Amino acid sequence: IHILLLTSCQNFGQLKLITDLPKTLKEVSGTEIVPKSDLIWIINDGGNKPKLFGLNKKGKIIKEINIKAKNHDWEDLTSDEKGNIYIGDFGNNFSKRKNLSIVIVERNELDEKNAEVDEIEFEYPNQNKFPPKKKNRFFDAESFFYFKNSLYIFTKSRVKKNYGKTTMYKIPAKKGKYVAEIVGEFDNCSNLECWITSADISDDGKKVALLSQKNVLI
Repeated sequence: IHILLLTSCQNFGQLKLITDLPKTLKEVSGTEIVPKSDLIWIINDGGNKPKLFGLNKKGKIIKEINIKAKNHDWEDLTSDEKGNIYIGDFGNNFSKRKNLSIVIVERNELDEKNAEVDEIEFEYPNQNKFPPKKKNRFFDAESFFYFKNSLYIFTKSRVKKNYGKTTMYKIPAKKGKYVAEIVGEFDNCSNLECWITSADISDDGKKVALLSQKNVLI
């Protein structure tokens, strides 16, 4: 029994390596499985070209779409039930950006080489200075998801000894300019590895998962 238990523990959680990603994908910041598509969609972080990549399940790039929007600091991807993709251009390391946005790539544009897009522009209701003092730099973000015609954004704290604080904001998932609505706040822990770097919601909409370098929060 001891040997069986030891063997089970050793196998638990092991991942199967399929392939290394192509060099083109040198700084992946978001991946998404999209309804009505067999591909895995991927973006690179800020400083890279504004491209959306579609990969097959063996890690080979099948589609490479030029997005007609600037990659200021792309951080995450999500999608809706129609197969439209949303790119979160809300990376904000120093909390000084005034051009936060989410790029909308409609499902039909995923068949094009050059995609025409719409944009959602937004601002945080509780930010008055750009940048604020270091003790108030709570306006970076790397995480969001779509749910019932709205987008939910989770901020990433850059405040020393308060890295685990995140605020959930809500904005409509349609083109326009909005002041984000504060839904709630949560403190994970205080250390650097506590900041929130990814988020998703279950298919039934009943559970949200937040990721930090330390833990997964349900």
